[in-house]
Amino acid sequence: YVMCGNLLSRGTSVYSYGVANTDEWGCTVSRRLEAPVHQYDCFDTRPPACPDGQPVFHAECVGPSRLTEEGRLFDTVEAQIANNGDRRKRIIMKMDVEGAEWTSLMATPDAVLSQIDQLAIEFHRVNDPRTLDLIRKLKDTFYVANIHFNNAACDTRVAPFPAWAFQVLLVNKY
Repeated sequence: YVMCGNLLSRGTSVYSYGVANTDEWGCTVSRRLEAPVHQYDCFDTRPPACPDGQPVFHAECVGPSRLTEEGRLFDTVEAQIANNGDRRKRIIMKMDVEGAEWTSLMATPDAVLSQIDQLAIEFHRVNDPRTLDLIRKLKDTFYVANIHFNNAACDTRVAPFPAWAFQVLLVNKY
């Protein structure tokens, strides 16, 4: 995931959503900031190795509300940040949650989004009707600093897009 190295210094807590037992991104940012990385995944509940980092693994996923589905716990970005005592902290976040990003971020209050200095995200199913609403909401808080399609997701059926997944770096405007 692309990040702006010169903008990392304000971050005091790191969130990595969708780790699937490997979180090189979260561990690297944790080491660089000397800050905890909150790692979330309820589908693969094996904590990733994170040598010299400060990992805090949560066997939980992100969603638009708190619920348990098929034995898996989901909660909101807002609640997870609050539960970790990070309501007043500056956050660096990565989110790769296979489509759950749309409803999760739409449910996130603007005040919580304003705490996030950088959001590295992989958008899935970009031809979804909810795309435009979420992009408009995020543009109130963030600039798009980088965008590229996931070259493992190329598909001519989603034209005019070249792929069904895009990796985007959003940087806080403030």
